Amino acid sequence: MSEKASSTTLCLTNHKGSANPRFLCEKQAAAHLNMSIQWMRKCRSQATGPRWVKFGNAVRYPVDGLEDYIARSFCDFTGQKQDDEGP
Repeated sequence: MSEKASSTTLCLTNHKGSANPRFLCEKQAAAHLNMSIQWMRKCRSQATGPRWVKFGNAVRYPVDGLEDYIARSFCDFTGQKQDDEGP
Protein backbone atom coordinates (compact mmCIF):
# COMPACT_ATOMS: atom_id res chain seq x y z
CA MET A 1 0.00 0.00 0.00
CA SER A 2 1.51 3.34 -1.01
CA GLU A 3 0.70 6.70 0.44
CA LYS A 4 0.35 9.69 -1.82
CA ALA A 5 1.66 13.05 -0.67
CA SER A 6 -1.08 15.59 -0.71
CA SER A 7 -0.68 19.32 -0.64
CA THR A 8 -2.31 20.86 2.39
CA THR A 9 -3.62 24.40 2.31
CA LEU A 10 -4.65 26.55 5.22
CA CYS A 11 -8.40 26.88 5.46
CA LEU A 12 -10.27 29.11 7.85
CA THR A 13 -13.81 28.16 8.64
CA ASN A 14 -16.79 30.06 9.87
CA HIS A 15 -20.46 29.27 10.38
CA LYS A 16 -21.03 29.59 6.62
CA GLY A 17 -18.22 27.25 5.59
CA SER A 18 -14.64 27.88 4.53
CA ALA A 19 -13.15 31.30 3.91
CA ASN A 20 -10.12 32.39 1.93
CA PRO A 21 -7.23 32.71 4.43
CA ARG A 22 -5.82 35.69 2.49
CA PHE A 23 -8.63 37.82 3.98
CA LEU A 24 -9.63 38.27 7.61
CA CYS A 25 -12.95 39.47 8.97
CA GLU A 26 -13.08 42.57 11.14
CA LYS A 27 -12.82 40.61 14.38
CA GLN A 28 -9.86 38.53 13.16
CA ALA A 29 -8.05 41.61 11.80
CA ALA A 30 -8.55 43.46 15.09
CA ALA A 31 -7.14 40.47 16.99
CA HIS A 32 -4.21 40.25 14.54
CA LEU A 33 -3.31 43.89 15.35
CA ASN A 34 -4.27 43.55 19.03
CA MET A 35 -6.71 46.43 18.60
CA SER A 36 -10.45 46.79 19.17
CA ILE A 37 -13.14 46.34 16.54
CA GLN A 38 -14.25 49.91 17.29
CA TRP A 39 -10.73 51.14 16.43
CA MET A 40 -10.90 49.26 13.11
CA ARG A 41 -14.25 50.92 12.32
CA LYS A 42 -12.90 54.35 13.26
CA CYS A 43 -9.91 53.85 10.95
CA ARG A 44 -12.22 52.92 8.07
CA SER A 45 -14.43 55.97 8.60
CA GLN A 46 -11.40 58.28 8.74
CA ALA A 47 -9.58 56.61 5.81
CA THR A 48 -6.64 55.68 8.05
CA GLY A 49 -5.35 52.32 9.17
CA PRO A 50 -4.96 49.14 7.15
CA ARG A 51 -6.40 48.56 3.68
CA TRP A 52 -9.80 46.86 3.53
CA VAL A 53 -12.26 45.64 0.96
CA LYS A 54 -16.01 45.02 0.89
CA PHE A 55 -17.55 41.89 -0.56
CA GLY A 56 -21.25 42.70 -0.56
CA ASN A 57 -21.89 43.79 3.04
CA ALA A 58 -18.85 41.98 4.43
CA VAL A 59 -15.73 43.98 5.33
CA ARG A 60 -12.52 42.01 4.88
CA TYR A 61 -8.87 42.84 5.47
CA PRO A 62 -6.18 41.31 3.25
CA VAL A 63 -3.48 39.73 5.41
CA ASP A 64 -0.74 41.34 3.29
CA GLY A 65 -2.42 44.73 3.84
CA LEU A 66 -2.29 44.21 7.61
CA GLU A 67 1.39 43.29 7.40
CA ASP A 68 2.07 46.39 5.24
CA TYR A 69 0.29 48.55 7.81
CA ILE A 70 2.41 47.09 10.61
CA ALA A 71 5.62 47.73 8.64
CA ARG A 72 4.59 51.37 7.96
CA SER A 73 3.75 51.93 11.62
CA PHE A 74 7.21 51.34 13.09
CA CYS A 75 8.78 54.41 14.71
CA ASP A 76 12.35 55.01 15.85
CA PHE A 77 11.54 57.75 18.36
CA THR A 78 8.51 59.30 20.04
CA GLY A 79 8.13 62.43 17.88
CA GLN A 80 8.50 60.63 14.55
CA LYS A 81 5.57 60.94 12.16
CA GLN A 82 4.39 57.79 10.43
CA ASP A 83 5.11 57.70 6.72
CA ASP A 84 2.01 56.95 4.63
CA GLU A 85 4.20 55.75 1.77
CA GLY A 86 5.96 53.12 3.86
CA PRO A 87 9.62 52.69 4.86
